[in-house]
Amino acid sequence: MPQLQITCLGAFQVLLDDERVTAFPTDKARALLVYLAAEGQAHTRTALAQLLWAGYSEESANNSLRQTLHRLRQLLRDAEAELPWLLITRHTVQINPNAPINVDVSRFTKLIEVCYSH
Repeated sequence: MPQLQITCLGAFQVLLDDERVTAFPTDKARALLVYLAAEGQAHTRTALAQLLWAGYSEESANNSLRQTLHRLRQLLRDAEAELPWLLITRHTVQINPNAPINVDVSRFTKLIEVCYSH
């Protein structure tokens, strides 16, 4: 089963099945992927659009989010994956918690929590 690995600490890197993904269309596409992966929970489309396109009209921000999600799904070959990387509904977006995704920030956070609990 393919794995998605996201490295944020140090140089940003995304590996999909050990193949480097480099064709991110925008910095906001990268930011959206990292935010969804690090947070791990569902976010409303409205909240994501306001977060990434603050100052834009609601229609423009929602359109930008829709386009960015479409490009991310293409880049990650979401339609071909056994489990989609992104779970997208009309109202929410989240990283698939059942997909094999490895995020260095999440690992680091868990290690910090373990250290504080001992």
